Amino acid sequence: LSSHAELAMIGIFILGYIGIIFEEVFEFNKAAVALLMSTGLWVTYADFYGGSTGLASESVLEQLKEQLAEVSDICFFLLAASAIVEVVDAHQGFKVVTNLIT
Repeated sequence: LSSHAELAMIGIFILGYIGIIFEEVFEFNKAAVALLMSTGLWVTYADFYGGSTGLASESVLEQLKEQLAEVSDICFFLLAASAIVEVVDAHQGFKVVTNLIT
């Protein structure tokens, strides 16, 4: 796998993308396909840069940590923003804007 990691990663990405595109036909969950695709890509990447030892190198672990931190930041921001919108909507805070539009 490590000698053809680039091709394997391209193949994993294409298969995952096809799964996301045709999710209605195959009745797949887009999020599940995306998670499986990203996991497969990270495992292949770690194997390629880990020297096929089955252990990821320190640089790969550092990159994974940085990427997880970025994704976590986005998820926490979206969670907080959604909560604020729900509270405003529960107290009909958008009613003024809706009345001006209609």
